[in-house]
Amino acid sequence: MPASLLTYVVVSTLHLPENRDLADAESSDATRFGVIRERDTMVPSAVPQVWARAFDAAGIGGVAYGPRFTTGDAVSYAVFGPAGIAPWPVDPEPVRAVDVPGVPVALDPPRRWDVTVVRPPRTRIR
Repeated sequence: MPASLLTYVVVSTLHLPENRDLADAESSDATRFGVIRERDTMVPSAVPQVWARAFDAAGIGGVAYGPRFTTGDAVSYAVFGPAGIAPWPVDPEPVRAVDVPGVPVALDPPRRWDVTVVRPPRTRIR
């Protein structure tokens, strides 16, 4: 992605207003219940919504799941509660995304003459 996309992006650390138990959909044990990572990226989101209702009905306060757009190890959290805007705290010290340790800095895409294009090997059809 172009580095310019990160110009106004900040990373905040927020804490839940109260403690709650979360279903760990990223756990390898989750597969025993039929939970698969594909559930995190399904469009439309009918299946993930069924899982969310099931977790909520079981008294679980939310779910930890794999974020849809990432190439590294990351976890997203969805918390259950009444519909509407929740009173989330505001991070008093957000950090610019390019200054977060361990986050690779985005680079502008290479120009055509900066790369060597290698054609794939020929394949045989039998």
